[in-house]
Formats: sequence, C-alpha cells, structure tokens
Amino acid sequence: MSEQLTYVYTAMLDVLGYRNRLQDDRNHGTLSFKYELQRALQVLAKINQADYDYQAISDTIIITCNKREEFIGFLLTIKSVVLSFLRENLFVRGGIAYSSILKVQILLTAMQ
Repeated sequence: MSEQLTYVYTAMLDVLGYRNRLQDDRNHGTLSFKYELQRALQVLAKINQADYDYQAISDTIIITCNKREEFIGFLLTIKSVVLSFLRENLFVRGGIAYSSILKVQILLTAMQ
C-alpha cells in the first residue's frame, strides 16, 4: 500500500432536479431525462485525462486537476461541461476547491 499527499483542484457539480426528473420519466413511461443526461455527459469523453480526472455518479460530477499550471484549462473544462448541460436544458450547481487529498493505492497481486 502506498500513500501520497497531493494538492488538487476539485470541482463538484450536481444536476438540479435529478430526482424529480427521474420520477417524471417513471410516471410518464418515458426516457427523455435519461437521453438528455446521456447527451450532456458526452462532453466528458472529450476531457484530456492526462491533465484531468472525472467521475459521474448519479447526479454528481467530480472533476479534478493536480497540475497548478492547468488551472485555466480546468476552468475551461468546467465551462464546457456546464454549457453541455445547459444545451440540454439541464441545470447544475457546484463549487471548486483547492486542497490536499490523501490518495491511497493498494496493489493486489493474484496468488498462483
């Protein structure tokens, strides 16, 4: 196991109205919200993973950057994500933090 203290920029974005939109789709027997969300999330495939990392879980999108010199690019990436959601008439809210995180990696090996 290795531990590393790293400073990163972290953006957390939440999709507003997620639960209500899911319930609307259920009530009406449609998948419109699912398709809007899928189209909006396609922007994540364009993120340069050499500089940024991202995860989309349920109604939350987390984007991180551990290179100080990439801060402007980080902001532009967040802007492109927000615009992608707005194009689908989906709203997001969130914030950006710069702080240290403890990243723990565990190496598992198979026994033969």
